Amino acid sequence: MAKFYANSNNGVTAVMTEEAYLKLEERRTLIAETERKGLGTPNLPQIGPIFTFGRGEHRSFKCLTGSTIVMNRLLDDHEVLHGNIWVPFSNGAELGIHGREEQQFELQFMTSLDEAVEAFGLMPSDI
Repeated sequence: MAKFYANSNNGVTAVMTEEAYLKLEERRTLIAETERKGLGTPNLPQIGPIFTFGRGEHRSFKCLTGSTIVMNRLLDDHEVLHGNIWVPFSNGAELGIHGREEQQFELQFMTSLDEAVEAFGLMPSDI
């Protein structure tokens, strides 16, 4: 049994592996320390992957990793904790409604079902 972290917003659930989530927390700590020392905010790469799931009728379903049904199957027999995770594809940026730059930023978080199956330790036939 593995540990995963999840957070939801506007019908999208974001899920991260424990390894990725711990890296995210380290990144947050580093940013807070540099800001506290008056060094400004460092330009660090984003941490991922962030797997995203929602209902088939969600406006951005084509950008998501899969459906909530698939998510539930992937998370079976795993521990799932609430995490402070930004939820991609939950505010329309991927559709370009906040501008092209925001759209490009958001789309870099797309993950495939194959990537999720590997991260969750399953075989494709398990889904």
